[in-house]
Amino acid sequence: MSRRTDDRLTKRQTEVARLAARSLSDREIAKELGLSPHTVHTHLRNIFARLDISSREELTEILDYERD
Repeated sequence: MSRRTDDRLTKRQTEVARLAARSLSDREIAKELGLSPHTVHTHLRNIFARLDISSREELTEILDYERD
């Protein structure tokens, strides 16, 4: 990736992305952040669009790659 995901995601989207990459469910992420599961789902849909990906697995790979 040429740009870090933090540069392309809002602060809240970054929080959701990091929790999703830890394999938390939408419901678990919602509870952790004080959101509804529907809001988490919407954030994930927008994250996938911004990063041009289609799965949590791809999201995890991107975040793991950036961590190295």
